Amino acid sequence: MRFRENRQHGAGLALTFAKHLVEHTGVPIGLIPCAHGGTSIGQWDPGLKHEKQKSLYGAMLVPLKSVGGRVKGVLWYQGEADMDEGSAAEYKQKFSDFITNVRADFSQPDLPFYYVQIGRFVIEHPLAWNKIQEVQRQVEQMLPHVGMVVSVDQPIDDIIHISGAGLKAIGHRLAKRVCHDVYPDARVYRDLKSGPRPKRAYVKVHHGKLDPWSGDRRTLYVEFSGVNGSLQSLGRPTGFSLRQPDGAEVVAIFRTVIDSDTPNRVMLELGRGIPNKPLPPGTQLWYRWGCNPYCNLTDDANLAVPVFGPMEIEGVAGL
Repeated sequence: MRFRENRQHGAGLALTFAKHLVEHTGVPIGLIPCAHGGTSIGQWDPGLKHEKQKSLYGAMLVPLKSVGGRVKGVLWYQGEADMDEGSAAEYKQKFSDFITNVRADFSQPDLPFYYVQIGRFVIEHPLAWNKIQEVQRQVEQMLPHVGMVVSVDQPIDDIIHISGAGLKAIGHRLAKRVCHDVYPDARVYRDLKSGPRPKRAYVKVHHGKLDPWSGDRRTLYVEFSGVNGSLQSLGRPTGFSLRQPDGAEVVAIFRTVIDSDTPNRVMLELGRGIPNKPLPPGTQLWYRWGCNPYCNLTDDANLAVPVFGPMEIEGVAGL
């Protein structure tokens, strides 16, 4: 009993999700486990559903249809196994096709589908890993009735697996989104927003009295939509970087602060030599570049800023 109460390894997020949902909706929740660890999106090929239990997709359909063929929604946590360049290039199409086919096979075109953006991995494959994370961010904007929650800010117990406490936090994040979207009568989350999503990045030059050490002052503003209350961080906000299209870092950010006047905006103060030089053409913004970043930016509902990038910067040419 003591082991179960204090379990730290091998935990899941589904039970925490369900308990939180019941607490705030009063509606009993039934969980139908269909997961299989370490799988790529290609292994969930809807084209193999006729093979039933011999394929992952077919094996998923069997228990769901045994309970009447209709479910309230789907929780999905997958993507780590698609980190190679070939799989990453195909992930957007395969993932969106998977969601569309699940809805078609259950005759529920608006079936709610919620998923977790993959987190950290202590290994040297940053671009392919980031491509999966960026695709997951984009799919939320492409398809209706889908929602994404972020995991990259949670602790890990080994080089890739999120800790028990971290999985509980993700379960709570999923429950909040589902409460708002699927159970609108649950007052506690009635006004909940999606969580911070990158909206716009632009540079402004502040002319005036020149500092001989820096010249004209340049600030990169990053605006977010979907923020609950205001952005916040424990300590100074971290995780932003500027890079060329080949991934080479543009060293320029010397201070990052949340804008007190516009709490859904972060200000990155820039400096590049003496006098202060413009950002080079092609410079792009990233948040949480690489496989194992440290980052701490959330909102008042503890919904985190997702991994994103590359993001174009308005006005970067000559600024």
